Amino acid sequence: GTRVHWCLEQRLRGRPVELPTDDEAARAMVSQAFAWCDDHKPLVPKLRAVPAVEYTVLSTEYWYTGTVDFLTKIRPVKDNLGLELWDVKTTKEVRDSAHKQASAYIHALREMGVPVLRGKILHIKEDGYSVIDVKDMWPQFLAALEFKRAHRKPRALGVT
Repeated sequence: GTRVHWCLEQRLRGRPVELPTDDEAARAMVSQAFAWCDDHKPLVPKLRAVPAVEYTVLSTEYWYTGTVDFLTKIRPVKDNLGLELWDVKTTKEVRDSAHKQASAYIHALREMGVPVLRGKILHIKEDGYSVIDVKDMWPQFLAALEFKRAHRKPRALGVT
């Protein structure tokens, strides 16, 4: 999955990238990621002069951070409809945890003033790709965040 993400990132940044030659599964999945690019011709905006690829988000209200795979402009661009968040998954199946994660990213981006209207999951497999609408699971993400914080083990001061 890491290799697929890296190759897709390079492609979205407009950098030249070759298909992997040493791993047939990675080659097939990167080919599918590139097929998605060719089919959808994503328009990656710049946020604060940086392409919105592997973009760090921060919620100061709920104190969490994350890294968004990429954002795209929603077509038709002339209508200025806003942005879509894209989260890339290379797992066998897309679980609810992916929707919780994407919901948290969308919330943090909106908190940062980024006009994200919706989220999509790009599910890449060796034999194809699919696009899945992100289910709003913000309340479930918050519940999981509160649970994790409530059950965090305390650390001794000065110990690394």
